[in-house]
Amino acid sequence: MVQSPVYWLWLAAASMLVWLVPVTLRASFLAVAGFGYLASVDIPLACLVAVWSLLFFAAGRLDPATQGPQRKRLLRLLIGLSLLQLVWFKLWLTGSAGNAVGAAGATGGKEHWILPLGVSYFTFKFIHYALEMSRRTLKPHSWADFASYMALPPIFTAGPIERFDHFLANRASQWSPQLFAEGATRIVHGLVKKFVIAAMLEPSGDSIASQSQLLEMLPDIPTIRVWRYLFRTFLLFYLDFSAYSDVAIGGARLLGVGIQENFDWPILAPNIGAFWKRWHMTLAGWCQSYIYMPLIGKTRNPYVATYLAFLGIGLWHGPTLGWLLWGAWHGTGVAAYVYWTQLKKRRRWVVPANIATRVLSTGLTLAFVSTASVLPAVRNVQDLYGVLRILAKMVFVDV
Repeated sequence: MVQSPVYWLWLAAASMLVWLVPVTLRASFLAVAGFGYLASVDIPLACLVAVWSLLFFAAGRLDPATQGPQRKRLLRLLIGLSLLQLVWFKLWLTGSAGNAVGAAGATGGKEHWILPLGVSYFTFKFIHYALEMSRRTLKPHSWADFASYMALPPIFTAGPIERFDHFLANRASQWSPQLFAEGATRIVHGLVKKFVIAAMLEPSGDSIASQSQLLEMLPDIPTIRVWRYLFRTFLLFYLDFSAYSDVAIGGARLLGVGIQENFDWPILAPNIGAFWKRWHMTLAGWCQSYIYMPLIGKTRNPYVATYLAFLGIGLWHGPTLGWLLWGAWHGTGVAAYVYWTQLKKRRRWVVPANIATRVLSTGLTLAFVSTASVLPAVRNVQDLYGVLRILAKMVFVDV
């Protein structure tokens, strides 16, 4: 959980003051409060987001009837520049997907640079806004509407990747006990996931605590312990990420904003296709809208579009070999599932729908996604060899 005491104080104050402001000024209040909070965390970050927000908003305001070509070219230019910025921060400066990394006070080189908090999230929101403005699908809105959307603190650092049209359509006009109860309850759910349920799964005693420790112990441990480590690693990541999303959605709700859901019990998904409709749903939806669908239109090949979309999801997490392999792993799973579904339809095969098949398919899906947990650690050939050793051990082969 990345929220600091300052954030909780800000949320408590903002969630009370916002309802004292007239409805017509509420978006302006949230924009000022949001950028004020960002400035308290990192002034250069707040300035960076403010400048980009002004550029994207100004480009979108050009009259499409009289300035259509210039408007489209400018939006495309801004999308390209924002992507270059993302590559700059993630690939050149850090070479990883971490937030706020770097060595303050380094003596030279690129080490003194810091990756801005939430750079992936606000870049994807800018691209979404630009593309939807170029398609002319968004309703008329003000600068305050857009600024409050971009700087909303509960979802700023790690999402969900909220869509602007959803944001505009899900703002409450007045406070209610139900609104408060929904927000507070959702925050409590997140905190319980993080600090109670996840704490029960944390490594203890003779548990394997890290992938490097797993590799050291690999020749001497049974296969079941490898699987246990993978399942626990995946479940801890799920609990941590979904807990953050719960807290973010609950915090936004206290401010009168309904945010898109990010998880829908993906650990109970009966197949990999259903898993990706339940896991990190805002990222999956973004990639479907802006990578998969355009590629389908150009290639007419769902398998090519699927692979490239998942490679994009992998790179979004981090520009490393490990995350590319992770994206390829999930892309292969989804492509195989699509092929299997089409084959069943052509051959008219019927799989019995009962509890046994549901439990089996859910278990296989969980095993598949848990296995991918070892891939992000791959950064070189030596790491890849270590992962191959783990995969071999999973099928009872000692390497």
